Amino acid sequence: GLASVQVMRDDVEAALSSHSKAAELLERLVELEPSEPEWQRRLAYTFTDQGHLLFMMGRNTEALAVLDQAIAGGRNMAETMPDDPNVQLDLGTRPRLLSQVLASQGEIDEARRASDQDIAACTAVARSDESNTDAKLALVEGYTWRGRLLMDEGKLAAAQDAMRSAVRVGERLVEDDPTNTHRQFRLSASYDYLGEALLADGTITAALEAFNRALELMEPIAAIDATNAYYQNDLAYSHLQVGKALDTLGRTGEARSAWSEAARVVAPVADAEGLPPIQETYAQALLLLGRVDEARVHLAALLADCLLYTSDAAEDLLQV
Repeated sequence: GLASVQVMRDDVEAALSSHSKAAELLERLVELEPSEPEWQRRLAYTFTDQGHLLFMMGRNTEALAVLDQAIAGGRNMAETMPDDPNVQLDLGTRPRLLSQVLASQGEIDEARRASDQDIAACTAVARSDESNTDAKLALVEGYTWRGRLLMDEGKLAAAQDAMRSAVRVGERLVEDDPTNTHRQFRLSASYDYLGEALLADGTITAALEAFNRALELMEPIAAIDATNAYYQNDLAYSHLQVGKALDTLGRTGEARSAWSEAARVVAPVADAEGLPPIQETYAQALLLLGRVDEARVHLAALLADCLLYTSDAAEDLLQV
């Protein structure tokens, strides 16, 4: 709990220390009561949180070591508790994070194998219990990640198939509960990624349809809470993508209107303290509109964030 607060305060080193202390205590509890699954479950969660934080900081080697422990612990629990759907689901979502770390290091074959484990485990839980919405949401995210991984490999047709699988599952979830904003939020992201795969493949009209569907899902969600930075950023991102598709179709005026709307939406949450993805979205909108001097301020904030967390990321940004 303390680690979570420290992360929100950007005190990442302190958060890692808190995670380590929690892990030490839980490892001791596992030794004292090896038959108590709760200690093993919490230990695996702690390792997962620690691995995610290390990954976000660019410390991939450490992240992989911690995630190996989380996955090994989860696998042991899955073998001893085969009828617990939450344990089986954890066995899938942890390899997804592992896949993301491996992909960031260029280890694509290993990343793909971890993604296979993710989808297989989530699919098994979803099929065993049609009412398990957590499993279906995990499957949406698993397919979405698989599509992004395939896009990075340049396998656009396969990426589109994965994204369509995510959209198919997500649409059913939204149909089952149209008032559930989290489901709409996740589905919107999947449509945006599907649109990107279609745009990269030159299927512009279909890409525009996907981006417009993402926009249709995000607009009522963002309207619920204008101070929610994540919602406003995703809405602005969908406007950006709509504009890119329109621009590719030669509809320049409409494209500029979409980019102007993206800038308007995200501007209130893109101050100096704004999260890096928000700074990036706003900078993209400003650049597309030709407002280069304004964009520089937000690019500088992105660079400062990279310098804070990982020199590799800073170097990549400088090259751009």
